[in-house]
Parts: sequence; structure tokens; C-alpha cells
Amino acid sequence: AEWARGKGVMTDASRLVCKWAFTDTGDGGLGLARIDWYAEVGNDASRRVAEKLGFTIEGTMRQRIVHQGQRRDAWAGGLLWGELR
Repeated sequence: AEWARGKGVMTDASRLVCKWAFTDTGDGGLGLARIDWYAEVGNDASRRVAEKLGFTIEGTMRQRIVHQGQRRDAWAGGLLWGELR
């Protein structure tokens, strides 16, 4: 939403989801060891959020995602347990 841009809303929400995903299943989370992230090359806002959270950008994957019916290249990143900022 336009009103939320630049205010950290997506970063805060994403941080909460990642924290929950890494939480042990005994505490209601998923107990993940790794979270993967993909965004279309050029989606700088998504990349900024991922980097703020501690994701390591691991490369570019050719034709990894479909956007508006067309295959597009995507940036790929990963966040390991203990790396969340």
C-alpha cells in the first residue's frame, strides 16, 4: 500500500514471519533451519527488505519465476537460523 511505503511495515512484518518460521515446533512455529527468498531481478524494494533481515543474496536464477504469464529471472537468497536481524 502506498501509505506504508518507506515506513518499515514490510520489514517488520517479514521479521515476525521469519522469527515464527524459525521457532521450534513445540512453541507453535515451523522449526525451519533455512528460509529461501526469490524476487524478480529489478525488484529493489523486495531485495532491500531481504537484506535488512539478514538474507544473503546467493545469485541470479534464470527464468526462476513466472510474472504476468512470463518466465523471469530472479534473485535468490537464503536466511539461516541465527542470521535473522
